[in-house]
Amino acid sequence: MGNPWIAQQRSVFKDEVEAHKSEIAAMLLSEGDAVQTCEALVNRVSLMRANGHPSYSLMQMLHSGFYGPINRQGLPRLLYLLKASGKTNAMFAAIDAVMAGSDTIKGFTDQGLKTDPNGWRTPRVDLGGNVYNDWNGGPGYMKAAAWRAEFESNAVKALQTALNKKLSPEMVLNKQFALLDVDGSFGPETLNAVKVFQQQNGLTVDGIPGDATWKALEA
Repeated sequence: MGNPWIAQQRSVFKDEVEAHKSEIAAMLLSEGDAVQTCEALVNRVSLMRANGHPSYSLMQMLHSGFYGPINRQGLPRLLYLLKASGKTNAMFAAIDAVMAGSDTIKGFTDQGLKTDPNGWRTPRVDLGGNVYNDWNGGPGYMKAAAWRAEFESNAVKALQTALNKKLSPEMVLNKQFALLDVDGSFGPETLNAVKVFQQQNGLTVDGIPGDATWKALEA
């Protein structure tokens, strides 16, 4: 389970994902960390749709040339390797996590290596040898950055709203916690609220609203 606002935004891809899940999984097998790669794919298509291409599909992006291995006549081989490797369920689980609202790359739309033409750009997230930052293709870098900022703001608002509902009134009265302003900014107050909630629910206190934290928030 992930951020419910993000999950709702990604629900528009549900039918396409189910129809082409093996093809997406085959691409993930060849492109690094599965969850992060899948997030970047869906974020990139969402960016395209928000900027003048409302019908742009996951399959169009998948075969646009961005993903080298799957587009160099490699799809049949990757589908074979997916089955032979025994990793189909793992790739499907990664896709499901993304559709459920994961946000491990914080709304970024580009994926690559530090040595890639766009790899130097900041801000960015570095994970598993890959760089995730704002895409310089499609609608362009500035529009990607603007889309990400709005995406992340709405995601944080959903988190702040959920925290305000879940943290106990007694904690507010005892001044252990003040209700958050639902402003879309993941600042010190929101970080502290996440940690307090995690501590109160026996979770790892890291301030990261991951799967376990969202499960508790939605319980």
